[in-house]
Amino acid sequence: YGNGTTPATDPHNASFSISTTQNTDASIKELLYSPADNYDYDNINIPLYHQCARIVVKINDDKVGTPTIADITIGHDSEGNKIPTSGTFAKPGSGNLGSWSSQGNLDVITPKLETTVTGYDYIYSAVVIPGDGTIYQANKRLINIKIGEEWFVYRLPSATPIEPGKQYTFDITVKNPDGRQSGVRQIMLDGKAIEGNFIPATPGHHSVEVVM
Repeated sequence: YGNGTTPATDPHNASFSISTTQNTDASIKELLYSPADNYDYDNINIPLYHQCARIVVKINDDKVGTPTIADITIGHDSEGNKIPTSGTFAKPGSGNLGSWSSQGNLDVITPKLETTVTGYDYIYSAVVIPGDGTIYQANKRLINIKIGEEWFVYRLPSATPIEPGKQYTFDITVKNPDGRQSGVRQIMLDGKAIEGNFIPATPGHHSVEVVM
């Protein structure tokens, strides 16, 4: 930032942290970057680029006795499954996305339940610190959802970079034709059946169907 007489502050090698509890708008922090430029005070239009990443979980249920969502976390409070909540940001050498290093303060994030929901029963979202495959390692419990008495766990199938400026979306449909309160009959990931409650999750957009 800057003004007419003071040069803008260079964000290079800036320390930044996110909140572990992101269940309100006021608790959500995001790092935005704008390339250095000269701006006309009478017509200011400053482009801002997201430098963190975002995880979005969209959930629908069939309204037939489906248990409510009891808990949801990003990361898990067990050895090797917490995720970084701070890091050092380096501005881009070119383009609009910078890089991250010195990720630390490992913890678990409580995402925000969005109040404006279109086409889904629940939408949860969380801002996360980007990192490479040494941070987001294979088999890490990235997303954990408790529906009724059952936990559903999304694991990274391989070392997977979580990139700045990217959104990772998971669409989940819960079907409960017999009105069960626990137990899982089948889970489909992108149209393919998988075994157990541990779902291999890769970044991008995925469709998950859970039949109780």
